[in-house]
Amino acid sequence: QYSVEELRAAVVAAEQWNTYVSVHAYTDAAVRNALEAGVKVIEHGHLLSEDTLKLLKSKGAYLSTQSFGFVRSYLRPNAASNRGSKALLVMDGIDNLMTHAKRLGIPVAFGTDSFGSSEVFRGAVKEFSYRLKWFSSEEILKQATSVNARLLALTGPRNPYPDGPLGVLVEGAYADLLIVDGNPLEDVALLEDYDNNIRLIMKDGAIYKNTLD
Repeated sequence: QYSVEELRAAVVAAEQWNTYVSVHAYTDAAVRNALEAGVKVIEHGHLLSEDTLKLLKSKGAYLSTQSFGFVRSYLRPNAASNRGSKALLVMDGIDNLMTHAKRLGIPVAFGTDSFGSSEVFRGAVKEFSYRLKWFSSEEILKQATSVNARLLALTGPRNPYPDGPLGVLVEGAYADLLIVDGNPLEDVALLEDYDNNIRLIMKDGAIYKNTLD
């Protein structure tokens, strides 16, 4: 809905605070305006063409999208409903988006866009296995860790984790670790059964769960 000039004004204001702008957008026209204005993160983007995805990559932007697999269980499309028809249009665009994003090597962040009831939150973790249609377990695990970490680091000095790198296992990095019963590099869906498969949770060096004993 915004012009390039309006979006650029937001980007400049964000840059003055050493941070970035992300937009929720689906169509080529909206995303192209955002990218030309200097927006760094595109949320959703399910209706993007290959040419726009190439532009996204050339601009060094991130695609923070979702499979919306959980939405399908709640969606009750109504042919007479404008909202229902738009939802179906988005659902139909997901395969094209994910296929092209992978082929082009675009940095795809891991998000669920889940909000609302506790039931929705519980179902959001299934995003791991939903993505297996397009990505390997290793690729999905990287999206949820190192890619997301690089995206969050775009906030510069406003990054709430300034004392070390995120999303890597190196000396001096933040001690955020999971110990998993099984190999998520081979089957990332293991992370969906967190009660049974995640044996240890460490955040900032503090242990919040430990069933290893």
